[in-house]
Amino acid sequence: MTVQDPQEQEAIRKAKQLIHISPKEAPRLLASLVKSYEKEGLTGCALQARRYQCYALMGNLQYERARRCLEVLFIEANEADEKRFVGIGEMYLGIIATELGEIDVAAESFDHAIRIGTELEDIDLIYRVQLNLGYAQIVMERYDEALATLKLTIRQFENGNTQTNAVAYKNIALATTWLAFDAAVKGRLTDELLSDARRSIEAARAACIGDFRLESLVALLQALYVGMAEGPEVGLRELAHAKESVFQRAALSVSLSFIGVECNLHELAKDWPNLQRKSMLLLRTMKKYRSLAQYQTFARQAARAYAELGRYKTAYRLLQESSDFLSTVRSSVGLHSAHIVNLRYDLEQRAFDEVILRMRNQTLVERNKVLEHEARFDRLSGVLNRRGIEESILEYADERLSGTLAIALLDIDFFKRINDVYGHATGDRVINEFATVLTNSGSRPLQVGRWGGEEFLALFDIESPDEMDALGEKLIEEIRRHPWQRIQKGLKVTASCGLAMWKRGRSVDAVTRLADEMMYDVKQNGRNGWRVASFDHAA
Repeated sequence: MTVQDPQEQEAIRKAKQLIHISPKEAPRLLASLVKSYEKEGLTGCALQARRYQCYALMGNLQYERARRCLEVLFIEANEADEKRFVGIGEMYLGIIATELGEIDVAAESFDHAIRIGTELEDIDLIYRVQLNLGYAQIVMERYDEALATLKLTIRQFENGNTQTNAVAYKNIALATTWLAFDAAVKGRLTDELLSDARRSIEAARAACIGDFRLESLVALLQALYVGMAEGPEVGLRELAHAKESVFQRAALSVSLSFIGVECNLHELAKDWPNLQRKSMLLLRTMKKYRSLAQYQTFARQAARAYAELGRYKTAYRLLQESSDFLSTVRSSVGLHSAHIVNLRYDLEQRAFDEVILRMRNQTLVERNKVLEHEARFDRLSGVLNRRGIEESILEYADERLSGTLAIALLDIDFFKRINDVYGHATGDRVINEFATVLTNSGSRPLQVGRWGGEEFLALFDIESPDEMDALGEKLIEEIRRHPWQRIQKGLKVTASCGLAMWKRGRSVDAVTRLADEMMYDVKQNGRNGWRVASFDHAA
């Protein structure tokens, strides 16, 4: 919601300042501010203060009070004919429902908020709602889908509202870090997932400067990342640095996140006694404040700890009790209150179905484009992945009625040593820079792809076998002469290259295997060179 009125802008500034200085006292202070504005006849300012009162209550996990506060906001906004605040209220209802694990209710509220934003042409409101939809997908542990939603939303709607953009980047960092953690727990963590988490955390840290709550959440994600990259004990030490400021200054929701990250690090360390103790503390705290968005996730974590300690009956009973508890809470919370439903329908004055359908269809089109790109491209290097380069070779081969293609397979020499000596972050940069060197080669590759790990495949258009040796020499020389020390002082990178030539009538797979054999031969004979398969050999 973009605010132009100077008085409302000042009201927003005051509200944010109160939340920043004293998050736990902010709801009471903001209620007083509402009354002050009402006495002065400043309706817009009063509504802004009321809105932030609801926000502060949510930050303190007081969801039932926040819901009642929203009912008041709906009535006041309706009386003042300020439908923009109804849209904000609907979004907040969606957030509360998300935190309570009521995803269907959240989707309904977010949908109403988008309808209002569409009617008012309020891009800022639509942007905020889409970001919260992404957060709901994170809660549902649909991390890839959440990332697609969040990245698409930023491309479509990113605005000049610094706080809203900060939330966007925080949510992306949350999704990438949890995606990496999920893989780590399953023994499937890759350098690529770690790099994605690191980059998203760095972007979030830069975007969240000045907002203590968001800065604290990003600091917690950083501790979890460090735990995955350098070991759980290092992550726990990193987490300890943030403990005092989080528990003294931050809202209760951040304190809850702190305990959650602590549990995650204990799980990475396979420290089952501490995981059992901390996860049960977290579940009790979640119950107390009815912050249930990830209750099932941490109930599973606690159950795993009990099972690893040999207490299988306790683990089973915990899972059963958590399921029963959530069912009871969700049926009694009152998010479907008739009062809110009646207000909602009173405020809907015309149908938006056609507009919403268009928006959804466009979103699906854009999302499919994103997913198609991600399916064919390697995120770390920026070039085609194995599937993408294989498809590309076949496409170029199909186009060639005559003529030839050169397939070059390159492997970065001693890449494991680079990771061991300089660290995985440097290794990731080498992968990215190596792809750039190949892509920008003076030999003008038709296409470049990451074949797997530290291996790359480059495809070239050539006229005869006589060009192959010169091509191999040029590629290796370009790699040798590249200024790798810009990444890390003293760093040198070389590669082993195998080349084979394809012409119509030959199997692409067979020629690729031949290039691989040539590359392997170079590696067995000293590395840092190239070898070309004879044309007859490839026949």
